Amino acid sequence: MCLNHTTQLSLFDCYVGGVVNYASEIWGTQKGQNVENLHLDFCKQLLGVKRTTCSSAVYTELGRYPLSTYRMYNIIKYWKYVLDSDNCIIVACYKMLYDNCEILGHKNWVYFVKKYLSELGFFENWDRQIINKSSLLCIKQRIFDNVTQSLYADIENSKKC
Repeated sequence: MCLNHTTQLSLFDCYVGGVVNYASEIWGTQKGQNVENLHLDFCKQLLGVKRTTCSSAVYTELGRYPLSTYRMYNIIKYWKYVLDSDNCIIVACYKMLYDNCEILGHKNWVYFVKKYLSELGFFENWDRQIINKSSLLCIKQRIFDNVTQSLYADIENSKKC
């Protein structure tokens, strides 16, 4: 039985993506290069291209994004969950992380939330420690727009493409 690309990518997302990105809202601040390599290898094999093929071209051809894109969004979405939480343990842990987001060069999860929001142009949300559903949707759109722009720029500047 031969499955089309869309079905194979959906199966990857459901079965492999769910496992390799499990709890990524916490660990996703790390690069996760092995996870990205697994995803890219699958996409390149699906297209039948060499491993040295321009990754941005592969993502664009399949209408995909690096998995780190989804992890960044999951981190921001989880931050919203934490801010909205009335669980005293979650609130206390967040306050501790917030107060110590960069001690002696060590950068914790909260540091990366602040960094991502600043890079995306949503520092006001960080500064006010407030995020609503419409802001979250705007942040999601900005994340994917930035990555799309970066992919196209990589293709434009690539000597291989």
